[in-house]
Amino acid sequence: MHPAQPPSNAPVGLPQPPSFPKNPLASATAPSFNSQFQPAMQNLGNQLGNMSMRPDSAPQMPLVQQAPRGPSGLPSPSSLPQFAAAPLSKPAPALSNVPLPQQSRAPQFAPVQTNGNGTIRPSSSMPAFPNAAAPQSLPSTPNPGGLPVKFPQPPRFANGPSVLPSPTLPQPAPTGPKLPQQFSQPDLTAQSWAPPGIVNGHTDHSAPSAPGPHAAPSFAPPHAAPNAPAPGPLMRYQYGGVAQPQATQTAPQSVPNYAPQAPNQQGLQSPFSALQQPAAGGYQPAGYGGATDGYAAPGAMGQQNQFQGAPPGMFPQTGQAGGQQYGAPATSPLNTFGGAPMMNGPPQFMGPGAAAPATSPMGEGLNPEGGRLVNLMHSRNILPPDGPEIPRQPMRNRDYAPPENCSPEIFRCTLNAIPKSPALLSKSRLPLGILIHPFKDLSTLQVLTCTTIVRCRACRSYINPFVMFVDQQRWKCNLCDRTNDLPHEFFHDPVTHTVGDASRRPELRTATIEFIAPQEYSLRPPQPAIYVFLLDISFNAIESRYLESFCERLSTCLERLPGDARTQIAFIAFDSAIHFFQLESDWRMLTVADIEDVFLPTTDGILIRLHENISAIRELLNRLPGMFRTQRDTHSCTGAAIQAGYKLLTPTGGRITVMQTGLPTIGPGALKAREDPNMRAAKDIKNLTPATDFYKTLALECSEHQVTVDLFLLAGQYSDLASLGGISRYSAGCVHYYPGYNAVTNPAQLERFEVELTRYLQRKIGFEAVMRVRCTNGLSMHTFHGNFFVRSTDLLSLPNINPDAGFAVQIKLDETLNHTNSVCFQAALLYTSSKGERRIRVHTLHCPVTDSIGDVFACADQEAIACFIGKIAAERALSHPMAEVRDGVVYACEDALSSFTQVARNQGNQLLSPYSLRLVPLFTQALLKNFGLRIGVSTTLDLRTYFLLHIKAAPLFEEMILIYPHLYPVHDILHATEFLNADEGIPKLPRLQLSYEQIDLRGVYLLEAALHMILYVGKGVSSEFCRDVFDCLTYEQIIDRNTVLPELDNETSRRVRSFVLSRYAARPLHPVLEVIKEDSKDRLIFLQYLHDDRLESTSAYYEFLTQLSQKIKAS
Repeated sequence: MHPAQPPSNAPVGLPQPPSFPKNPLASATAPSFNSQFQPAMQNLGNQLGNMSMRPDSAPQMPLVQQAPRGPSGLPSPSSLPQFAAAPLSKPAPALSNVPLPQQSRAPQFAPVQTNGNGTIRPSSSMPAFPNAAAPQSLPSTPNPGGLPVKFPQPPRFANGPSVLPSPTLPQPAPTGPKLPQQFSQPDLTAQSWAPPGIVNGHTDHSAPSAPGPHAAPSFAPPHAAPNAPAPGPLMRYQYGGVAQPQATQTAPQSVPNYAPQAPNQQGLQSPFSALQQPAAGGYQPAGYGGATDGYAAPGAMGQQNQFQGAPPGMFPQTGQAGGQQYGAPATSPLNTFGGAPMMNGPPQFMGPGAAAPATSPMGEGLNPEGGRLVNLMHSRNILPPDGPEIPRQPMRNRDYAPPENCSPEIFRCTLNAIPKSPALLSKSRLPLGILIHPFKDLSTLQVLTCTTIVRCRACRSYINPFVMFVDQQRWKCNLCDRTNDLPHEFFHDPVTHTVGDASRRPELRTATIEFIAPQEYSLRPPQPAIYVFLLDISFNAIESRYLESFCERLSTCLERLPGDARTQIAFIAFDSAIHFFQLESDWRMLTVADIEDVFLPTTDGILIRLHENISAIRELLNRLPGMFRTQRDTHSCTGAAIQAGYKLLTPTGGRITVMQTGLPTIGPGALKAREDPNMRAAKDIKNLTPATDFYKTLALECSEHQVTVDLFLLAGQYSDLASLGGISRYSAGCVHYYPGYNAVTNPAQLERFEVELTRYLQRKIGFEAVMRVRCTNGLSMHTFHGNFFVRSTDLLSLPNINPDAGFAVQIKLDETLNHTNSVCFQAALLYTSSKGERRIRVHTLHCPVTDSIGDVFACADQEAIACFIGKIAAERALSHPMAEVRDGVVYACEDALSSFTQVARNQGNQLLSPYSLRLVPLFTQALLKNFGLRIGVSTTLDLRTYFLLHIKAAPLFEEMILIYPHLYPVHDILHATEFLNADEGIPKLPRLQLSYEQIDLRGVYLLEAALHMILYVGKGVSSEFCRDVFDCLTYEQIIDRNTVLPELDNETSRRVRSFVLSRYAARPLHPVLEVIKEDSKDRLIFLQYLHDDRLESTSAYYEFLTQLSQKIKAS
């Protein structure tokens, strides 16, 4: 039996969300929003402060434009932007950069309004027709059941506005001057009805998929010219031949699908199941998306229909024009955004003649999917099983295939639709920035060798797929609008070695390309690959037994070090003195005891050719561990050793690798212990700032001479990474941290060190590099984040560049972008390869410009926003109070949702978000629980500092794992039907939210975090799984904290191992795989990563949403 349907005239109420107990720790654990944190808002919310450590910092700009705040520290209601509902019709877009005269544009018509009998009634808002009489009312067409037929929404044509579907409309005579033929609008008379999909770059949900008895004929504006040519002389370049106009295509007709909606992705029963039961006639009304999918009601409530076989909403009982919900009374609590409903799944087409709900301003623009509304308070399981979706390139005209954009793994923008004006960006309160992974390892990369690299003469940007061609010989720069000439060489195809069409050039086909640079890009002969290793041999280092592992790994990788025949290598050991190893002639060690004024004892035999002396190098590596086995010197002169390596590399440049196991205690850069173990869980985190500027100053000197310093900290005690890390931060180096390292007592850290060191020695490297980031006129680079030295406002000095380095750039919108409808960002990396070639790798990112606040929200990239805010917060936390930084992170999230709430006209107990930003609160709350930013939980200073440095310099994919680790149900691996790689048998498992409610006592789960890869085993795991995967008969026989996964001859073992190995292959770092049982004493290692739950003094995700909702309502 199905529950009775509500009467058609009864208001449909929205069921209330489940009640949750009030958080007793809210005031103590969650971020506070009162007025005492107003300075935090000004600091982090408005750019989160200056880069005080940057040697030549530029004036800073706000990260998010803040509205004036009241005494409570929150935006005052009067200061928040107010928005009206978007109009139902839009003017036709301009066909070129030359605006059309006003008289030549198609007239605007109001939406159809009907009387009670279904006939059209006059509207006071309907404009008068020029030079023509007003249209006559259409006759009423009653259906067999006696109900008047509602006419559908007016069709939207490919290059014109929405018009009345009236066959009797007179044709107004054209007025005004006659347009030139190249600026005439294309013929609209050939347009036909199209199914919901692509029409004029928008998703049209109002037009039926096939002409029906009530379908209206198409209507052509009076000035439409048949067979209109291409719009103007400036055209987007098309591949494979001559430039083509943007032609529209008639969408194929299709039959509407009236099948019931599929269950939600978790397959759970919705709490609103009473609204989802099949109605009479076998059709299921569109209902609410319950607590598992988080989408609220669509506009057409499925009511009892009088007609068997008619889909709900085809003949609505109620409905008004102007965006009112159809099928629901005016007082219905259904939430609207600009007159559009919150959707459960993609927008639904109701069928021919259906009175479809009005389209959301966010849903009909550049990204319809991102504009759907989500009520976060009803969205418990909001993370998609496939993880956050990768944003697609927004398109205005979906009949035109634009050039392929830069890969989102390399180049991301926080806003994929750039606000047209600074005021619009301020209204959105969203950060505008880009994230770049410039030297990422790529499986396919187009490499060109050419004598002339085509660049703009004005801004020096590189030709790319998004430029415009004025004619066959000239192109217009997409950054500065300068017209440039094409060299004759550009018409030569380097692939086919033929001369002809320039469109076949690789520069115009791919947004990522690499050039082998000619001689003019080198100021000196390319440097060879030079590696200097500084080895700590103090008492702590010998006790940790790291030398054995280091020497064994390096000896294995000697032939695979990046380089050529010129590659050179050197070794320097240090304790309270500095020991140089001379290998070229007689093998001997030279010791320098004067560490206050470091000098090189000789220049011969210390820096030697690798391939010419590989036998002597291997002999040294074999003898080093035993040479200092009786070492009792507890001092460490790290600063002096780095100075010695710097002096050795000053003439050429190169890379210094430092192996450090403790606190530098003697010589230049000596440090003292500053950590108080009793204050590790305090809310006021101190001593994150460097104790001395020695390492920063030395790093800047190294950067000037093309020297990078990488740090491996294998520490069993406090080592003041906050001070030591400066040597890598400002020389474009990297930091690796292994807490509690001991080769004997901690085999997990030993394995992690050996694997990461092997990858470090063999990975690709670029020397004497610089990176310049350019953007379209009207935008400017404001602040950079990462490990580098800034030479000028847009030039980064990178003595070394590695594939694991990521950067973020804050973008400033200087002026209104009236001169363009799109912007481009271009990052050019000039470097010397390990083979001695000077190369340029160019990445170009294209984004449209919009004047719609809805498009700004709908095209936001939630992962990029979370990572961008994380990088700013990490850099800020190294020099400012932690409470101020945490409150700034919360304010950034609160401001974005508060701005959207004003747009969406929130009602009742709701916290609304666009679909494109629905995960930002989840990531924000997880970021506050990250090791670097968390408070109230015991965290060592070195571990906190390492995570802050790692967030600051990691690429987007790695940073997202730092913010929100991955959780997979491994026990379901035999039931996996999809494969990441079918040939290798790698199954595809769904991602779970980080909450213990996702954990089944009979399950086994893989948690992938920054430092850990945990296989969590529940007590009720089946004996079959224990036997097939762990080679144990029962749960009790599984070894806790085991780091070895046996390789067994069965399908379950093969799938589990292949899935774990695939996760390692996708990571630059190597977290240690450990088995943790449910009753283990160390289960807190696993539980601390469940960010959605309350743990110790941290709040749960739903409590965080409640606090956000309360503060937004009070603002």
